[in-house]
Amino acid sequence: MAQHHGVPTQLLDWTGSIPIAAFFAVEDADYDGDSCIIEISGACTIENEWHSEGRKFENYKGTAPQTIKPKHSNDRIAAQHGYFTIHPDPFQEFDREEIVKYIIPKLLRPEIRTFLSKIPIDRSQLFPDFDGIAKTISESYEARE
Repeated sequence: MAQHHGVPTQLLDWTGSIPIAAFFAVEDADYDGDSCIIEISGACTIENEWHSEGRKFENYKGTAPQTIKPKHSNDRIAAQHGYFTIHPDPFQEFDREEIVKYIIPKLLRPEIRTFLSKIPIDRSQLFPDFDGIAKTISESYEARE
């Protein structure tokens, strides 16, 4: 939660779905540049019980990023096929050989947004709560103007 408000955190959000990753990569219609999807493979996984054993993520003192697949998830994490990586230092750049970047040229962004909305992959699907539905409705009215 704190990360979405600009607070440095050891956790990064990820999705296991390429279409959902594409949605997040192209969702901002006002952004006028290329986007990318980042794939990570080969990271070690912390057991699902890590947090339920009383360990706090803030106390993670490992030397390398680890993947966390939440044992207990909320509706958003489930809808987004979400998981996390935890990092020893939130200020250190996360650049490893297991990372592959797929560039989405800016000219394709609108077309991809339109395609995804037809599947449908939109905020109402990925944020299955009042905020997600309200944002989707607002965006559909803005698109008509």
